[in-house]
Amino acid sequence: MANKSTQPFHIRPATIDDIPLVINNITKEGDKDIRKHYLNPILSITLDVIESESYIALTEEGNPLGLFGFFEDCFWLHMCNEMANHPLAAIKFFRKWLKTQNKPYLWSHIRIEQTATLRMAKMLGFKIIRIFPDTYNQTFQVETVRLWIF
Repeated sequence: MANKSTQPFHIRPATIDDIPLVINNITKEGDKDIRKHYLNPILSITLDVIESESYIALTEEGNPLGLFGFFEDCFWLHMCNEMANHPLAAIKFFRKWLKTQNKPYLWSHIRIEQTATLRMAKMLGFKIIRIFPDTYNQTFQVETVRLWIF
């Protein structure tokens, strides 16, 4: 176990080689979400890695916490099962890391049934702006935003 002054995680830029690791460890909620919107989860996550400023968070043992990134000013996240083993430490680590990024404005759309992702967004400082219908997926989307004041 890492001492309290040392974070047991690290973040690095994501690569195509990380996709099998993420796919094999994605949460059930995340897998269901990807399959609801896209036909092929592997291609969907590949597109996220290729077209975005993407990162992977890993434990000291190399287990993925999540794959996430920025597509312009949109923040996206694919949580992995390891997140359940370190929920508070991971949130604290991500919040600290996000503060180091030069992103004065971030937004995200989260499906209303993704309760774990909504809770995480709230803990990372995202605020709900509105809830709107997503007729393509026959559900509702929650629009969130995070602003930095300099």
